[in-house]
Amino acid sequence: MPAAASRSVLGHEETAAHGHAVLRLARIPAEAEATFRDLEKSGAGALYSTFDWMVNWQREVGEPQGVEPLFVLAADENGPVAALALGLFRLGPLRICRFLGHGLGNQNSGLWQPEALTEAFATRLPQELTRLVKDAGADMLDLRNIPPSIAGRPHPLHRVASRPSHVPLFAFDLQADFDALYAEKRSSAARKKLRTKEKRLRDAGGFAVLSPDDPADAEKLLQALFRQREARSRQSGVPNAFASPEAQAFLGRMLRQSCQEGNARFMIHALEVAGEIRATYLGGIHGRRYHAYTNSIAEDDLASSSPGDILLLHLVREMCGRGVEVFDFGLGEERYKTAWAEALPLSDLVAPLTPKGRLASIALDGAASLKRGLRENRALWPLLRRLRAAMLRRG
Repeated sequence: MPAAASRSVLGHEETAAHGHAVLRLARIPAEAEATFRDLEKSGAGALYSTFDWMVNWQREVGEPQGVEPLFVLAADENGPVAALALGLFRLGPLRICRFLGHGLGNQNSGLWQPEALTEAFATRLPQELTRLVKDAGADMLDLRNIPPSIAGRPHPLHRVASRPSHVPLFAFDLQADFDALYAEKRSSAARKKLRTKEKRLRDAGGFAVLSPDDPADAEKLLQALFRQREARSRQSGVPNAFASPEAQAFLGRMLRQSCQEGNARFMIHALEVAGEIRATYLGGIHGRRYHAYTNSIAEDDLASSSPGDILLLHLVREMCGRGVEVFDFGLGEERYKTAWAEALPLSDLVAPLTPKGRLASIALDGAASLKRGLRENRALWPLLRRLRAAMLRRG
């Protein structure tokens, strides 16, 4: 199977500076890397669309599942203008085109050169993308959690999306002056309560915020996160996305690689009190945005002092000091997120490409509607979570 199976020309009619963009499909990571690396430096997009994230996910998770990568690349005479890491996922006889990282990702932005996002490019790209992936064997498109904009410009896939995503994104702008930001975001009563809780934690002894650069030390904190997430899942009934060995290997590889390279692309923070890890945050910086990927807390005698909130407070302060401009909590509404950030709706692009895909699309839409209805049922959803938690505790 050829590395670049198809090519298409996208006219940029509004600006001569970008002439005509050529869209192509690569199936081998090495043939896509240069485009991704270029756009990571000069373009815009989320951590979850970067080359290392996608390739490490494919190696540890995608390959064991039989996912076939499809790297969609666009360039004009000035260089790369877009990069999307997609893949063909098998579901029985179906081949579904999704973002690489599906199931362990977050917002799926892709990487873009913002000035290339003209009206003509944004109008034609979805059509050409659809044709390319259909020619590659996809029965349907299932692209989830697409943000509405890229660097202030409309996202080409968001504008043709077929439905809202199940959950929104939560993010907020940072300031160089943390104290001013803190006073703006949190009430005086909330700040006083957090001071009291932090004092309790400090009084317990051995209070320390950890963020190790050594791969072995970082791995110990990551294992603590996995244990705490599993314990929380059993108690709450919320599925643990990181329960599988493949998911854990993927995150371990990302963290180890970042430590070895000495960068902040992926890092772990933890709050240690009295010799025990009480809370963790796993995330990374891409561009001037910190992506808080996931977190955990220990359900123990100090849980009532909110170690997760205290660690978050120190993390926000650190990111302000680093000159980061946006703190991105990622998907899903939680109390600790809404205390700082507003919701940003995302969208999904689900489109059948073959007769088999049309049947699958109907079934998937029905399942999505059912899940959304259950989540919005204030009486039934908590009951389902309690039942699931009871089943998990029974093994």
